[in-house]
Amino acid sequence: MELWQEFLGILAEKHPNDARANLMYAEVLQSLNRKKEAIEYYKKAVESNTQEINGWTNLLILQSELGMTEDLIIYAEKAKTLFPTQPVFFYMYGHALMVNDQYKDAIRPLKNASNLIFNNSQLAIQVYSSLGDAYHRTEEYSKSDESYQKALKLNPRNLYVLNNYSYFL
Repeated sequence: MELWQEFLGILAEKHPNDARANLMYAEVLQSLNRKKEAIEYYKKAVESNTQEINGWTNLLILQSELGMTEDLIIYAEKAKTLFPTQPVFFYMYGHALMVNDQYKDAIRPLKNASNLIFNNSQLAIQVYSSLGDAYHRTEEYSKSDESYQKALKLNPRNLYVLNNYSYFL
């Protein structure tokens, strides 16, 4: 693995504008739990090829995991613009806004995400749960209850949703 890692590192350094080289090296770094370094190479990959959807996805996930909220807001906004039919990017943008206490601003992208989800109940639960939280924070209680109910309809045993819904009642 070390030789392969070294090779991809050299390739990415010699070809800094090659999205594939940067993406492959970023994936290796991520697999080695070198997340901050991986983020830099994912950034290079998506800047070199804006249509690199896997690069965008991994970049946003790592930014979220590392609590890089400001960067997450910037890059998730770009991703949702580039991929307007991908609900995960709308969710990540809304999630980042919520982490940044921008609950009212988070509602629109979360609603957009909910309208785009097909056959992904896990993402739908996350979106509806986040909508419930955002509506509660903006004192739109009936919409909050409705969102939690939609999440519970998909998974009646989701502890996070059950906890928040019961707490906010």
